Amino acid sequence: MRIEIGMVIVFTVLAGLVPTDLPAQGTGARLDVFDEWNLQASRSIIAVAVPGSAPPVSAIQLAIVQLAVYNAVVAISGGYIPYRAAVPSAPGASVEAAAATAAHDVLVGLYPAQKSELDAKLAQSLATIPEGRAKMMGMAVGSRAAQDILKDRVNDGRFSAVPYAPGTLVGMWDPAPPGFGAYAFPWIGQVRPFALRLPSQFRPLGPPPMESAKYAEEFNEVKRIGGTRSTVRTTEQREMGLFWTDHAGAQWNRALGVLARERSLSIPAKARLFAMVWTSVADASIGCWNAKSHYSFWRPIAAIRRAADDGNPATEADATWEPLVATAPHPDYPSGHNCFTGATVETLETFFGTRDVPVALDSTVTNTTRRFARAEDALKEVIEARIYIGYHFRSAEVDGATLGRSTARYILGRYFLPAP
Repeated sequence: MRIEIGMVIVFTVLAGLVPTDLPAQGTGARLDVFDEWNLQASRSIIAVAVPGSAPPVSAIQLAIVQLAVYNAVVAISGGYIPYRAAVPSAPGASVEAAAATAAHDVLVGLYPAQKSELDAKLAQSLATIPEGRAKMMGMAVGSRAAQDILKDRVNDGRFSAVPYAPGTLVGMWDPAPPGFGAYAFPWIGQVRPFALRLPSQFRPLGPPPMESAKYAEEFNEVKRIGGTRSTVRTTEQREMGLFWTDHAGAQWNRALGVLARERSLSIPAKARLFAMVWTSVADASIGCWNAKSHYSFWRPIAAIRRAADDGNPATEADATWEPLVATAPHPDYPSGHNCFTGATVETLETFFGTRDVPVALDSTVTNTTRRFARAEDALKEVIEARIYIGYHFRSAEVDGATLGRSTARYILGRYFLPAP
């Protein structure tokens, strides 16, 4: 069934019939070695490596994989400046062997428990490549690129024990019902960035003061439309909100795969696009979590239940208010999804050299596909969607999107550029 909603077309998919290889949807193009290992990276990082596969964590891990693939491919095909340490040039080597080996070796380095599965996958990929010097050279290039990137990320702060004490003052974040989970992944905000100078480089100005009219406006907006008992949220808005509760890393990675195949991008072009996206998203996530920890602002569920304490006469408490979707265990400001999506959209516009980049995303939550005339339209929708489910205040959404875009713009002006 097809439903047209403004600039968005929603295609519903029969429940239970959504394939696990959703990236193949939307195009009849055959998967190449890059596509296969991108799918494998998503599986290894998001589907298998749990816990710890939340969107910001997966973005950081995907960046490590795709940077190695990018450096390996650039060493063979040339044309672009490698990321940091250059792999020795290897013209004539097999790009396919290099990409597969680089992805394999990084994933084994990140997830040694998956070595058997990854070894079998590599053997399958290499079996399709003719034997000879080009294949051997490609494997060597891929292995070298993987070693360099893994070495570069040693002691970068990933998965470190970063203490975080919930706030005690009004307006500060503390664990929320129903799970009362501790702050998830506070270490992300302290990870050494891939390309930014500091995690705080694009830290936004902060949420509106609680006594302000703007805070009251945003408070009443999410209270009215984002709760489980909302009488003003439409069926369309509910579906939109739930659509974007899919895992952002998996959701966007599927969409990028479809887009790359629809555009018939070569392996070198795909390697550059995916390295650009995940490096930008990784650093945007690092910056986002750094800002979350800095401001430690409460989520709507806490704000609405404890509004009697906020000092704003235009807000009213509701001790039983609940968001449509259970609140994630980390502070409100800024929105992680919008940091993530803002960086992705800015990268797509930069890579293709236009703001008119149509994208299609599917959701395993709603089993629907939403098609956007421009990637920017998807970002605008995410801003609204997170309010519809009671997740964030509007300033967290808008400022998160700005952080993501600013991060990507800075990175892409300095990395992944054409070679002189």
